[in-house]
Amino acid sequence: MEGNARHLIHHFKFSGLRALGPTFGASLGEVLRGWSPPVEAVTWVPLHPRRLRQRGFDQAMILATFVARDAGIPLVKTLQRKIATPRQVTAADREERWENTQGAFRVADYAQILGARLLLIDDVFTTGATLSAATDALRAGGAHGVWGLTLARQL
Repeated sequence: MEGNARHLIHHFKFSGLRALGPTFGASLGEVLRGWSPPVEAVTWVPLHPRRLRQRGFDQAMILATFVARDAGIPLVKTLQRKIATPRQVTAADREERWENTQGAFRVADYAQILGARLLLIDDVFTTGATLSAATDALRAGGAHGVWGLTLARQL
């Protein structure tokens, strides 16, 4: 992720430029149509409630909402971030990022995901630590399979 893409994603995520949500969601929807994983529902990597209050919105939820709508797949709110992890961008290295996210998520509603194959949406993939921790929680909560899709990859 570099140049204009980095600039736009940072504005979307940190400056509250929610108007980019439909465009970014449509881009993810296009990727999903070409990829076609066998998923039955869409969910997202949630912010911790404290960070949600600070930002006023959850960028991954916005993306997931547009992806689900575009694909005609149900959107389920099932994950909760139970630990207020530090922003991953401030982590010193890959190992610290993985340590930050271990045990950070829990499933709030097992009935929605029991045996389901889920598409997990997040905004930026850096080391995979966040997606991995969220996937672990979903699998422990009964999901049959989890596929991840992000807007960008941080190099």
